[in-house]
Amino acid sequence: SSKRSLSFNTCSHACRCNDSFSVATIERLPLGPITILGHGSIGRMFSQLLGDRAVVCSRSTGNWDDRHSITGTVINCTSFGTSVYSSPFNTLPNVSCVVDLAIRDNELKNQCHTTATKYVAGIEFYRCQFKYQFELYTGIALTSEEINSI
Repeated sequence: SSKRSLSFNTCSHACRCNDSFSVATIERLPLGPITILGHGSIGRMFSQLLGDRAVVCSRSTGNWDDRHSITGTVINCTSFGTSVYSSPFNTLPNVSCVVDLAIRDNELKNQCHTTATKYVAGIEFYRCQFKYQFELYTGIALTSEEINSI
């Protein structure tokens, strides 16, 4: 795979996702429509990586209410489930998969469990991001086992 990196501005540092991570994440998404919830830095990153495969629902784009009628896969890039326990949905729409970038248990995870909807926790994204940035800034390559033990 290519060693080229894609750069995205997040907060005060650059979020970099190497192609192998980006491709692996996107290849794991089921075929069909993809909706990205949130248009902050991570939402914009996924939007750029997915291109025409995805639509963004956010307050800033003026289509936040459209999230209730989506199908396919959802990538939750909002603060719902991170800063608050609540879900971006009152009732989970008829979706096949939820990629939730929150790293703690939350209502969205419970909604997926209750409806038998596939749920992918955000911890995997953040572990990969940590691994990449740690090596970038220290020159030390960590194994997945080392990261999982932290």
